[in-house]
Amino acid sequence: MSRRFPHQVISASAGSGKTFQLVNRFVALLAAGVDPSRIVALTFSRKAAGEMLDKVLTRLAEAAADPAKAERLAKALADGKYSLASASLPVDASSASVAPSATIDHRLPRAESKGPSTIALSLLRNLVSSLHRVRISTLDSFFSSVLTAFSFEFGLGGGFAVLDDHAEAMARRRTLRQALRLSAGRRSGTADFLEAFKQATFGQEVKSFAGQLDRFVQESHKLFLDAPDPDLWGNPGRIWAGPRPLPLPEEHAVAIAAQLLDSLDATGLKDGQHDRLADFLDKAGRFRPGQPMKPLGDLPGKLLGVLDDLKAGDASIPVNYKRVQFGPDACRLALAILWHLVGCELETALSRTAGLGRILARYEEAWSRLVRGAGQLTFSDIQFLLGQAERNESLGFPKLATSPAFPGAENGRLGPTDRRQGLDADGPVESLGSRLFIDYRLDARFDHWLLDEFQDTSTVQWLALKNLVDEVLQDSTGDRSLFYVGDVKQAIYGWRGGDSALFHRILEHYNQDPANPLIRTDSMAVSWRSSKVVLDAVNAVFSGLDQFDELPDAAVARWNRIWQEHRAAGSPPPGFVAHVELDKPEKGEDGADERKIQAVAGILRQVAPNSRGLSCAILVRGNEFGRTLVSSLRASGIEAVWAGDFQILDNTACTALLALLVAAEHPGDSQALEFLRMSPVADLVEWEELRTQGLAFRENKAGGRPGAGGRPGADGGLAAETVLSVLDEIHGNGFEHFVRKWTQRMDAAELLDDFLRNRLEQLAASARLFDATGEKRVLEFADHVQAYAISDPAHGNAVQVMTIHKAKGLEFDMVLLPDLEGHAGIASAGVIDLLVHKDDTVARTPRWVLRCPIKEVTAADPILLAARTQADEDSCFEALCLLYVAMTRARHALYMVTVAPGKNTTAIRPSTLVAAGLGCASARPLEGFQYPGQVRFEAGDGAWWRECPLDAPDRSDSSLRPPPSGEARWGDLASALPPRIRLPRATPSGEEHNPIGAASLFLPTGRKAANLGTEVHALFEKVEWCPLDAPTAAGEARRAAPTWGGTGSPEALAHFRSALAFPAIQAALAPPSPRAVAFRERSFEVVLDGRWITGTFDRLVVDFDKAGTPVSAEIQDYKTSRIQNPDDLARNLDTYRPQMAMYRKAAARLLGLSEDRVTCRLLFTASGDVVEV
Repeated sequence: MSRRFPHQVISASAGSGKTFQLVNRFVALLAAGVDPSRIVALTFSRKAAGEMLDKVLTRLAEAAADPAKAERLAKALADGKYSLASASLPVDASSASVAPSATIDHRLPRAESKGPSTIALSLLRNLVSSLHRVRISTLDSFFSSVLTAFSFEFGLGGGFAVLDDHAEAMARRRTLRQALRLSAGRRSGTADFLEAFKQATFGQEVKSFAGQLDRFVQESHKLFLDAPDPDLWGNPGRIWAGPRPLPLPEEHAVAIAAQLLDSLDATGLKDGQHDRLADFLDKAGRFRPGQPMKPLGDLPGKLLGVLDDLKAGDASIPVNYKRVQFGPDACRLALAILWHLVGCELETALSRTAGLGRILARYEEAWSRLVRGAGQLTFSDIQFLLGQAERNESLGFPKLATSPAFPGAENGRLGPTDRRQGLDADGPVESLGSRLFIDYRLDARFDHWLLDEFQDTSTVQWLALKNLVDEVLQDSTGDRSLFYVGDVKQAIYGWRGGDSALFHRILEHYNQDPANPLIRTDSMAVSWRSSKVVLDAVNAVFSGLDQFDELPDAAVARWNRIWQEHRAAGSPPPGFVAHVELDKPEKGEDGADERKIQAVAGILRQVAPNSRGLSCAILVRGNEFGRTLVSSLRASGIEAVWAGDFQILDNTACTALLALLVAAEHPGDSQALEFLRMSPVADLVEWEELRTQGLAFRENKAGGRPGAGGRPGADGGLAAETVLSVLDEIHGNGFEHFVRKWTQRMDAAELLDDFLRNRLEQLAASARLFDATGEKRVLEFADHVQAYAISDPAHGNAVQVMTIHKAKGLEFDMVLLPDLEGHAGIASAGVIDLLVHKDDTVARTPRWVLRCPIKEVTAADPILLAARTQADEDSCFEALCLLYVAMTRARHALYMVTVAPGKNTTAIRPSTLVAAGLGCASARPLEGFQYPGQVRFEAGDGAWWRECPLDAPDRSDSSLRPPPSGEARWGDLASALPPRIRLPRATPSGEEHNPIGAASLFLPTGRKAANLGTEVHALFEKVEWCPLDAPTAAGEARRAAPTWGGTGSPEALAHFRSALAFPAIQAALAPPSPRAVAFRERSFEVVLDGRWITGTFDRLVVDFDKAGTPVSAEIQDYKTSRIQNPDDLARNLDTYRPQMAMYRKAAARLLGLSEDRVTCRLLFTASGDVVEV
């Protein structure tokens, strides 16, 4: 059958125009008359989804505006790989209104009465009018929207919320506590839970019970959702169909070890050999499950390495540099000891895995009840809920609601037209049928599926879409389609669930008839991105992997099956490739990382990409080296940014404030106290001293910085006043207010630079998010801050340093790769925590889970060896993909900087592949560099950058630059739009008319006055109303001052107490009526007269009527200026009048009052004058 919309899969190599094909497919569907709301286009990131929509709109807009581009678009749709059989338009282009239901019979490539530009305009109008119904989004967003639409059907009972990382961590700890309570509420429940924990940690020393439980859940809960039956965890019957090695009774093992030693002694062992073998065999005979094998030394590994020889009855191993021969009897005894050791290790692994499965089952039960049942879901929950509905009940997910029969079904059973693959037509419509009923309703809405970056799709994500895709592929009308694109060579997200093999497993599943494939396959290997020399280097490295015998054969074979030689499209840009290899440092010399950083800096100084407007990226494998690289480049004067996440606790200011909070809430936390003592913040808080007769609080009279309490002694803790002040602050005003207040104090004490101010501002932003949760516990806030990540703001002309994973999908004029060695070879997966065996179906259902034993033991068992080999193959393949992604980001130039391997190095690293692939035929010594080395390989024009003049406009925004096939940048369209309006910002304090001589800005007296003002304001912030009902108001005010003010410098406290003694200030601070409310240090933002005003009221007293409506307000502003005479007062009033006028306007706008209902008064705290302005 000739399909109007053929199903298609495209394997698109890096830079070959994958997004271009997706966009063309979308436009082609629109041109064929498909309603935009019936197309689903899904990708993995919001940026990619936004880029796809942008490019669809841009493609149509350009075609509508330019007939030549319209012709090119028409040709692309006619000659494209999908070759649509017909095309119609949803609206008459001459109509001003949009009527999606109307159609005109014109073909886009050669419209009879209307040109392609007119038709493109019509398509654009229709699409824009339907934007609210267009489904171009991320997979996670699509899944969330499905769950939102069918929340009741999925048993959620209404809406749900997606937990962020911090909320998930809080919920995880809450669930662990609940799991323990559930255990305690059952007969023998606590004992069972503790027994499971003991089993999961069999043979291990665990310092923290809670910490280990949290690690178990973080690392393994997602896997448990995929394998939810505890019987799959550590069950030998699931793993081995026949017998397996078992531990011997101790007396039996000891006897065999003694016999083996006697047999070996008969061969004439040297004294050293006898002693070493005797020690090993003594320990081996007494070895029991749960004990570590490390004390046995390397002899178990050597014996397991000649396992086949031992089975043959003739083997030898080196002991003390001389081989020891094993005869037939010795081989038999050695095999018995080996099986005993292997059996012990397997028993340990089985026990730990079974215990872990029991813990996870108990945790899942509590999580489902406490978190998931309350409508709080993680993205993993959403995916598993949609993808594995038939197992939801066993997973602890909400149970699917019972659904009505499908349309056309009889007696609640599926009719002939409503069959779904895998469900018998006579089967009952129960839980699985309920899910199919949901899919039935979704299937009625969507006809065309476009899936991007399919190589990174997980099995669970595919299962969530599988029923819908099945329906599309079984459609007999030819009016529905599946289209997915990807590049298995760029599958670098296996560590987070991506299943690159799914790309081809789906094709094998549906294309079972090679002569008549259901899904058409195409590949693209022509790059529109990279220069020819870059592509030649890529070809050289990845075409010769067969030479490495150390790499897993299956991984190399898999790579070779999908590999195609890359070619450059059209006239490629000039380019250059270089491989610089530095000599390995000797002991005592600068390390390898320092050498590579200096080499990178030298290349950047030569090319000067920042000044030439060239986009430049340095790609690394890990965050630590990347951040170190950024710091070093900045220190050498090269503008560089880390295009990844930072932790805001990378500085002393934020960590000191966090230590202050922890010490206040937990005075016994010695670590927080010690850190606080060593920080500069110690001078700004009050401390107590430990006296010989016991603890006694004291008021520190020491001088020093504002608010200083003096450096604490070794035994001193926080003073009671400090503790109460901190706790009162966070419980009364929140963590954000606390951070901002202490930022002001540290700034006044000259403890901050620009970097620390910026970090504290970011800490305040983090605190604002935490305050929104309503949580007040400091330890929860500390966890939130530690998990809070920020990104370095992007600079258009700065060198970007990022991980290779972050760079996927991006392109740059030049790329540097200085991190190609890695810590281990790529031939092995390294340390594996859990071995998981899955079946060969498309769903890849787990069949068993086991803690991975040591490498030698795994190699001795064929079943475990097969699982371990599969893990090694997957890891090696992903390592190849990572190197491929790194090398294909470059447009013009690619620089690889490595350090020569050691003489005895045998591990295969990415740098090994590069060196072997590129060779060293053109090697020359590295000149003009402080460290010795050589340029092993170079090709192309070494001065490729000379055509880019210095101070050229920035061209670093490469993410939106399309291939040269007619795609344009959004900037061409955006230039016609009105500029974005940015309101000028202002502050009330900026309205002060107070000219100051430049010299006085740096006088210590000026800083001292500012510090005093900050502290006095902080003291008055504690005052709600003055206690005028007391017999002597002044005395009451003085006695209340320490309670109100907390800590402060002696000068500030004296000023504060003196101010409270003035009758005028007492009267101003008295409540004007019973319904009045005093707002203290209240920040505000408001737009006034076209300006964005940001400020803080020192004190705003609002009077309300009985209905709670504001009727009047008074603004009170504290001034510590000293008024000596009437002239001083007049000058101060002139200075502050504009500021108070702005305050009046802001308060009137915020409260809904007329300005004549708002009064302003200045409270001069030094003289006691209160003056209305």
